[in-house]
Amino acid sequence: MIVKEREVPIELRLLRSLHTRMELAEKDRQYLSNLEKGYEGENLFDAIFNRFNNECIVLTIYYFKFLIKHFK
Repeated sequence: MIVKEREVPIELRLLRSLHTRMELAEKDRQYLSNLEKGYEGENLFDAIFNRFNNECIVLTIYYFKFLIKHFK
């Protein structure tokens, strides 16, 4: 069960907007491409878990970076 629908990240929205208005540097175009692919992957993840209906809860709004620091 998805409690809160995934939103397009602000950084991706900003780069999309800039890309339509100007020519981005190669580094920025590559970063935009990586963000797009990551967001697409997250949506595919959501689609897979939507099949389980109410059998599980998917946490799409949490970041667990702090775990990396604590386990090094």
